[in-house]
Amino acid sequence: MSDDEPPPLEDMSSYLAAKGIEIPIKSKPLEEVKKLPEPIQKAPEKSVFAPGIKKGFFNQGPKQPRKKPEPKEEIITIKPQQKKENPLVLKEVQQAMQYTNENTNEWLTPELLQRLVEHPFLAKGLSDQRLMKAVDELQKDPSLATTKYKYDQEVQVFFTEFSKIMADHFGRIAETKEKSYQDDPEVKAILQDPEVGRVLKALQKGKPLDFHV
Repeated sequence: MSDDEPPPLEDMSSYLAAKGIEIPIKSKPLEEVKKLPEPIQKAPEKSVFAPGIKKGFFNQGPKQPRKKPEPKEEIITIKPQQKKENPLVLKEVQQAMQYTNENTNEWLTPELLQRLVEHPFLAKGLSDQRLMKAVDELQKDPSLATTKYKYDQEVQVFFTEFSKIMADHFGRIAETKEKSYQDDPEVKAILQDPEVGRVLKALQKGKPLDFHV
């Protein structure tokens, strides 16, 4: 091969260099191409949320309010109250009223009158025409206790206090005149009645009678 003929392709670089022609470098050597720069890793984004608040907290929907348990209705059973006996219609009270009406001279003593006068309520009641009329009507017709005077509080209180003193008074008479009273069948029957004895003991102890039905 002469000097004027171009060399093979693999020797072109030497040939051009001999001719004084510079070959511009358009590509990097293979070693440099292989060494590519490593991609710069981005630092993880810092959370802009305050400590303790999770991401997505503000994107959550409003929480449903918890339903309060409805209070259970209590069923109250109302039991009917038993009717109380009206003391104005008790058998023993009616018997005592009848006896006092028929035997005034035996029980109406100065001692009893003194006790009645010293009692503030009874002393006033003895001068009250309405109360004395009520006592007189009840002696004649005890059924008025369940009708006319059923809700008359003043009459009931007067009769209760009057009954206390009369019960104690009859007890004293029975003690002082026991022999003479034994001859009176009516008084004996009244005093021997268990119910009368129970009421007399209760009144002597100061237990009030309940007039409400």
